[in-house]
Parts: sequence; structure tokens; C-alpha cells
Amino acid sequence: MSDRTRTENSILNTTLSTGIYIVNTIIAFISRMIFVRVLSDSYLGLNSLFSNIFSVLSIVELGVGNSIIYYLYKPVHEKDEREIAAVMRLAKKIYIGLGAFVAVGGLIVAVFLGKIAGDTGDISENIYIMYIIYLAGVVSGYFFSYKTLILTAHQKVYAVTGLNYLVIAIQNVVQIILLLAFKSYFLYIIVIVGGTIVYNLLINIIANKKYPYLKLYKNEKPQGFSTKELLKSFKGLIVYKFSDICVNNTDSIMISVFRGLSQTGKATNYSLFVTTLNALIGQVLKSITPSIGDMNVEKSKEEQFSFFNSIYLLNFWVYSWAAIGLAFVSSDAVSLLYGSQYVMDIRIPVVLALSFFIAGLQNPIVIYKETRGIFSKGQYVLLFTAALNIIGDIVLGKYFGILGIFAATIIARLLTVSWYEPYIIFKNAFGKKPFGYYLKYISSLLMLFIEGAVCYFICSKINFSPIINIILKVIICTLIPNLCILFFKNKPEFAQIENVFKRMLSIVKRK
Repeated sequence: MSDRTRTENSILNTTLSTGIYIVNTIIAFISRMIFVRVLSDSYLGLNSLFSNIFSVLSIVELGVGNSIIYYLYKPVHEKDEREIAAVMRLAKKIYIGLGAFVAVGGLIVAVFLGKIAGDTGDISENIYIMYIIYLAGVVSGYFFSYKTLILTAHQKVYAVTGLNYLVIAIQNVVQIILLLAFKSYFLYIIVIVGGTIVYNLLINIIANKKYPYLKLYKNEKPQGFSTKELLKSFKGLIVYKFSDICVNNTDSIMISVFRGLSQTGKATNYSLFVTTLNALIGQVLKSITPSIGDMNVEKSKEEQFSFFNSIYLLNFWVYSWAAIGLAFVSSDAVSLLYGSQYVMDIRIPVVLALSFFIAGLQNPIVIYKETRGIFSKGQYVLLFTAALNIIGDIVLGKYFGILGIFAATIIARLLTVSWYEPYIIFKNAFGKKPFGYYLKYISSLLMLFIEGAVCYFICSKINFSPIINIILKVIICTLIPNLCILFFKNKPEFAQIENVFKRMLSIVKRK
């Protein structure tokens, strides 16, 4: 694949995915605004609880999906249709098994749902029936969702994410109408289930149309790897994803246990901004990931390392900017969107922003871990991250409440994956020692604190209406991080990013 083709695919993936996501996010926020005004805090907390439970149950799918995509990169690059079809045939069998696993796991969780939910407040519907309906929708998706793998490996991320966000946008509009007309959470989740089924059916149709040879080779077995290799990769990614979800997707569960569904709902108004920003930035990273996987097949280690440094700088730039905004703008946004009664102590968004930033700095490491197939190296260290986070949630959550639960995530990451995963990647992917990376990481944290201190000092002087506060604070929280990034203008990675942007602009103009 030529550099131009790789670049153009990345641009198309990034542009369309980001554009559609922004439109969809606006619709989603309108839907949530209506949700909090029509239904109570308890319903908001229950919705977040369901989402977190199924995020935990989905760890197996995340592991096998990335493993299979890794083994698709080479045959896709070589246009080996027989091998691609064989890998996809294996993927289908695995995904059906995963669907069964999630169904059983979900039913086991249902037994303890009452204790996990705690005080359900003024929820009148049967939470068990709603949970089972939600579970049925999640499980049904496994029968077709494996088809997204071949689209992703072919750098057709825009087709996967574009269709996904289109369905979600329609889903949100329907939910808005039903909430206003019937004020029913039951109908709200029925629409979620329906949207999941429709999306997966459409993905199946698109994949079959684009790659008809999948139906020609029905009895092929993969030749490029052994089942043992796949299981090893699968095992490593499962441990990684399990750790990641235990760190990032259990907060709502813990808040529900310690503080009830009402406080869970208030906290998720803030964590929703984290999810939204992560997803928005993730559109760019997810869009370029297949290109990096393709690059790993062609380029030398030095060229890969040079590109890694550029991704790190770009990643730091975007995440520091987003984290500063999250820390000092989110409370005014909550007040404007949902009401002043939902605003929490300033420490909550600040700690959330720091957690968001620390997690975001790992993105370049995670990308190279997945695209280089380094799934099993250091996998058990990740379990310590999960264990430390859960222990921290219990201990700090008991004494410091929501603030302690969010802080536990930061502590768990800094003590484990923040330093150990870079060591693994530098050793196995680049053949280098990571000391330079550690210095760069510490410098990134120091710069964030400096930016944050300046923005806090200025933003603390602003006290007008929520909308005026948001406008002024967004300006401040945009200027400071973007001025600070100029300190790197003499770095080679800055020049590389600048050249990529110029090249992208020239390609867009030609298109």
C-alpha cells in the first residue's frame, strides 16, 4: 500500500468519523438534557450502572477483536482473499461463543443486581426486567459484529464508525420523542436494543457486499498463524482489557454501592464529558491505527519510533488541552445543561481531568502494543492495576466518597501501567530503553500542572452567568495549552506533525 493511499485513508477515516461524531454528540447531549428533566437522578444512575455492567461483560469481545485484526493486517496488505476469509470464518465461530459467554455472565450478574444497585429511589419499573431486555440486545450483537473486523483491517473505519453514529443519532432522536411523549425509561432502553440490532444487521450487509469472496471460501483454515498463537494473543489482550475496564468502567458501580443511584447520576454528568472527549479523540487515533499496523509491515524500527514520538506529542497536545477544559469548564456546562443542582465540588472535575489526562497519555503505547501484536508481554502487571483500583475504590470511597473513587484510578495507573507498559513496548517494539520516555512523561505532567495553575487563577476570577462563563473559560482554556505547545516547535516530531497537517490539507484541497 502506498504512502499516499495510507494517508488518504487516514484522512477519510478521521474527517468523516470526527464530523459524524460531533453531530451525534450534540444530539446525545440534547437527549440527556431531556432525560434529566423528564426522569429522576435515580434513572440516570441506573442507566449508567447498566452501561458499566455491560462494559465489564464485553471485555472478552474487546480482546479477541483486536487479536483477530492484528492477524488480518498481513493478508489484507497482501490481498490474500483466501486467508482473509479463513480468519473471518474463525472469527464468526469465536463471536458466537462469546455471545453465549456474555449471556451466561449477564444472567449471573442479574442475581446480584439488587445489591449492586442499592437504593433505587423512585424507580417504579422492575429493574430486573429492564436489565434482561438490555442483556438480550447486547448478546444479539455478537452474531454479526465480527464483520466490523474486516472493515477495520481494510482501513474502512469511516464505514464502521459512520454507520454506528448514524444509527445512534436516529436512536437518540427516537428516544427524545418517546421521553417527551411517554416519560418511560422502559421504552428508552427498548430503543437502545433496537438500535444495536439494526446497526449489526447493516454492518453484515455492507461487509458481504464489499467482500463477496467471504462466501466463496467456506471451509478454509487460517495458514498465517496457529490456534495456539491466537489463544496466546487473546489471553494477553483479555488480561489487558479486563484491567482497563476494571480501572475505567467500575466507578459508577462503586459510586452506586457507596452513595446510591442518585449520586451516581450526578457524577456521571461529569464523567460523560470524559467519555465524550475520549471518544472524540479516539476517532482520530482509531482512524490512524490501521495505517500504523500497515506501516509496521513496511517501515524500519527507527521510522516507526520517529512516528511514535510524533504521535506522543500530538496526543499530549490534544489531551492537555481537553483536560484543562474539562477541569474548569465542565461545572458551568453541567449547570447550563442540567441545572445548578447537579454541580459538584471543583475537586471532582479536577481529579477527573487528571485521571483523563494520565489515561490519555497511554494511547501511543496502547496503539503500538496492539498493532505490533505485543499482547502477552507484561500482561499480569495489568492485573495489579485492576486490583489496586478496586482496593482503592473500597478504601478511599469509604472515607472520601466520589472524590476518593476517582482518585483511586489515578493512583492505580501511576503505580503500574504508566511506567511498566512503556518499558515493554520500548524493549520489544523499538529495541530501546525507556528512560527518555519517562523524562518526557514527567515533563508532560509538569507542563499540565503549570497550564492548570494559570487557567485556574484566571478562571477563578470569572463569575457571570453559565453561558458567559463557558465562553470566557473556553477561550482561556484554549489559549494557554496551545501557546504552551509552542515550546516544542524546534523538536523534530513537531516538524513531522506540521508536515503531516500540510500534506493532509493539500490532499483535502485536491479532493
